[in-house]
Amino acid sequence: MATLLHKLWVGKVPLAQAFRTFAVIYGRLLNLLATVGAFALIADDAGTPWALVVCSLPVPYNLFVVIAVWRSADRFEGGGTGWKFCGLRLSCGCWR
Repeated sequence: MATLLHKLWVGKVPLAQAFRTFAVIYGRLLNLLATVGAFALIADDAGTPWALVVCSLPVPYNLFVVIAVWRSADRFEGGGTGWKFCGLRLSCGCWR
């Protein structure tokens, strides 16, 4: 697990896997779970500050994945234009 995270951090994971798997699928799942947890806390009258804490828990992961996708796009050696990868970077950054 640690080696996978290290490879992701330095951009050695293929761009498609970094973007689709880690940014879109895992990121969406983590954000959804945090949102559901925050709504559950609000519905349970636990307080807005706790809901904000739970809702912001995915932020470090999201920043990690944006940097990882950016670095994977820098290392990508496949065909295509630079604009395509600039678009991937922007979509990953805006997704968060």
